[in-house]
Amino acid sequence: MVIEAGAYGGETEGNGDALAEADFESRNTQAYADQYGVCDNSPQNYAYDVPAGLWHYRANRPGVTLICDNGINPVQGNAWFLNGNNPYKYPAWSNDLNFPTGTSWRFGFYHELPITVKIYVNGTLVSTTTQTPNPESYSQYVFTGTLQSTDRVYIERLDS
Repeated sequence: MVIEAGAYGGETEGNGDALAEADFESRNTQAYADQYGVCDNSPQNYAYDVPAGLWHYRANRPGVTLICDNGINPVQGNAWFLNGNNPYKYPAWSNDLNFPTGTSWRFGFYHELPITVKIYVNGTLVSTTTQTPNPESYSQYVFTGTLQSTDRVYIERLDS
């Protein structure tokens, strides 16, 4: 809930603050939340204002999940091995990232036992895969779907 700065004023010092506080208290109730709130405790259906022309990436285990474009020499993503400068090259293992549309993507996972990976786009499950690690405790998955402008992608990793 937000009460914009300057929304209330008064003839004496503190009147505006008191009015803003009263407004907040009147809306900080279960009844207000029931009437105006959105209750969705599913992280795959997260809210995010994605800029036009981009899609948004979020993972439930970002410290062991990476993303990069699926090129021979990837330059976009959050993978530690990316080369060069690119506006869509982020620090390794970072999360909540925006990427341009029109590129295929690959997800990498560090793990020692098989894992299940679920990929959601705009809250809808679009892919489920079981990943088996290689001898270096790593696996990767190439996402073959097409990501559109303002899509929200959620990568859910479920350990065995």
